Amino acid sequence: KRAYFEYTVSGLGLPLGVTGLYLNRICGGIAFGPPDELPQEIRGMFDNGTRLQLGVTMVGQAGGRIIRAGVDIWIDITDWDWAFEGNVTILNGVMSGNIVAALTSKGFYGSFRFSLTFVRGGVQVYVFKKGRKTLVSGTGYLQFGISRGSILNFSFRIWPFKRVYVRVPSRHYWLPKINAEFGLFRKSSRDISGFKGWVKVPVLGTVGIFLPSRGRPSFTNINQYKLYKPDWAR
Repeated sequence: KRAYFEYTVSGLGLPLGVTGLYLNRICGGIAFGPPDELPQEIRGMFDNGTRLQLGVTMVGQAGGRIIRAGVDIWIDITDWDWAFEGNVTILNGVMSGNIVAALTSKGFYGSFRFSLTFVRGGVQVYVFKKGRKTLVSGTGYLQFGISRGSILNFSFRIWPFKRVYVRVPSRHYWLPKINAEFGLFRKSSRDISGFKGWVKVPVLGTVGIFLPSRGRPSFTNINQYKLYKPDWAR
């Protein structure tokens, strides 16, 4: 069972000094039970305890069309675990970023994702216990391309005809992702620390490299190297 109560205050905005930003939303909440109000990637780090939430949203003078930012913080008052999420959007999505972090008895998680007109990517870092060892592992990706309507995106209507939409380009064009992982890997019955990078190429399949902390690099069968991640990240 789950109970969640939230109170939100929205308005025209309170000026935040000389920053040019306005505080236009404040919310607070209390939740008990499954942590469904948290970002998906960190829900497994929290138990069914009691959590407090505080969130704010800030916009620029143009009402959010130029810049919009939001911050949310959660605290589990049973275990004193905490989590944080921040978002920023510039020029109606031409540039955007997202940060998530959490620290609980199960470990630490941090991530950063960004999106620009011609490139997008992200990084995730895990710190967790495996037996008596503390492991640090991470993943990341980078992708180049262009989204639909990134160059031109407008519409017009000449009565009595329907509205005409002009978008250049008319569809999404993105190259294959460049992926990377680092930390402790499992291959067959062995544990190997190192770095793995790869890209999935049409026709050729997966092309990449594994660089162990000791030994020679491997260019074949890199899919056999499985990165250790915490149980709550699976």
